[in-house]
Amino acid sequence: MQLPQMPHFSHKQILHGTVAAFIRWLFLAVLVGSIGGLAVSVLRAVLEWATLTRMAHGWLILLLPIGGIFSALMYRHAHNNDIKRGNDMVLAAIREEKEVPAITAPLIFVAATITHLLGGSVGRVGASIQLSGSLASLFSRLFHFDQDDRHVFIMSGVAGGLGAVFGAPISAAIFVLEVVSVGEMCYAALIPCIVAALTGYEMSLLLHQPPMFHAIPQLSTQPQTFLSVIGLGVLVALVAIAYCRAIKETTAFLYTRIPNSVYRIMLGGSIIVLLTVLLGHTRYNGGGTAYLMQALSGQAEWYDFILKLIFTAITLGAGYKGGEIAPAFFVGATFGCVVGPLLGLSADAAAALAMIGLFCGITNCPLASIMLGVEVFGGSGIMHYALVCSTAYMLSGYYSLYGEQQFIFAKTKALHLEHPEAPEQE
Repeated sequence: MQLPQMPHFSHKQILHGTVAAFIRWLFLAVLVGSIGGLAVSVLRAVLEWATLTRMAHGWLILLLPIGGIFSALMYRHAHNNDIKRGNDMVLAAIREEKEVPAITAPLIFVAATITHLLGGSVGRVGASIQLSGSLASLFSRLFHFDQDDRHVFIMSGVAGGLGAVFGAPISAAIFVLEVVSVGEMCYAALIPCIVAALTGYEMSLLLHQPPMFHAIPQLSTQPQTFLSVIGLGVLVALVAIAYCRAIKETTAFLYTRIPNSVYRIMLGGSIIVLLTVLLGHTRYNGGGTAYLMQALSGQAEWYDFILKLIFTAITLGAGYKGGEIAPAFFVGATFGCVVGPLLGLSADAAAALAMIGLFCGITNCPLASIMLGVEVFGGSGIMHYALVCSTAYMLSGYYSLYGEQQFIFAKTKALHLEHPEAPEQE
C-alpha cells in the first residue's frame, strides 16, 4: 500500500508551527490542569473528611443502603445511561467523537462522597477520572475545539486530576497516554499531559495534600532475587485476573438478577453492612489507606486481600460510585506482604512490588506502573519494579478494569491486532 504524500513545508514553516503549538498547549495544559487539579483536590479533601467522619462514628455504616438508594435515584433522575459507564465513558470520549456529560461532575462528586462516608469499599481514582474528564470535556465544548484537540484536551484534564490524586504526576501522565489503547501511545499529548499533571500536582500541594512516599528496603540484584520477583509477578498476575473477573462478574450477576438500580444497590449495601457487623471491624470499608500503609510496613493478615476483594466487588457491582484503584493497592500490598517472605523477599518490599504489579495487571499500563514505583517508593528498586510489572502485564492476559480499553498489539508476540478488542477469555 502506498502511503499518502505529505504536504511539503519549509523548515521555517515547520519551526514556527511547532513553536506556536508548543506555546498554545503549554497554556491550555496549565489551564485544564488547574481546573482538574483543583476540582480533584477539593474532592480528595472532602473524601478524606468523609473517611475520618466515618471512622469517628462507626454507626454511619448502617446507613450505607440508604445512601445507596439516594445515589441510585440521583443517577436515575439524570436520564443518561452513559453516565453509568463511569471511567469507560471518559476513555470513549478520548478515543471517539463522544462527550462526557457535564452533569457527571456533580453526580460523581456527591455519589463518591456518600460511598466513602458510609463505608463502601471504593477508592478515589475512578471518581477523579470522571470528575476531571467531565470538566475537561465541558471546557473543550466551550472553546469549540476540533476533534483532535478535544481528545488531547480531555487527556490533559484527566492527567491533571490524576496528578492531584496520585501525588505522582509523571506516572499519572503516562497512565493517561497508555490506558486508552494498549500498545500505542499518543505522543502528541505528551507535553500537554505532563504539564497538566504537574499543574494538578502543584494544586494539591497548595491545598496541603502531600504525596504518598514510602521508601522500601534496598533489594539485592542477585539472580535469585530477580527470580523471586518474577515468581511474585506470576502470582500477582493471577490476583489481577481474579480482581478483574470478580468485579465484572459480580456486576453482571447483580445487574442481571436485579435490574432495578434501587433494589440492587440497597441489597449490596445491606450485604456490606452485614459482613462488617459479622467481622466486628471496618478494616475492609473505604479505601483502606491506613491498612495499606501497615502492609507496606510488613504487617498484614493472610486473608486481608481476599476479604478486601469481596467487599470491593460487592460495592462496585451493586452500583456504588468511587474507584477501583485504591482497593487494588490494598489487595496487592496485603497479598505481597503475606506471599513475599515465602519467596525469599522481605514483607514490606514485596508489598510494594505487588502493589504496583497488581496496578499494572488490572490496567495494562506497564510504563505508568514502573514510574509509579519510582515516584512512590524511590528509584533504587527500578529494576525490580520493571520486572514485576512486565511479568504481571504479560501473564494477566487481556483482562482489564476498563471495558473501553483496546488492545492494539498482542501481549505475546509482535502482532498488530486486526480487531483491537481484547480476545475472548475462556
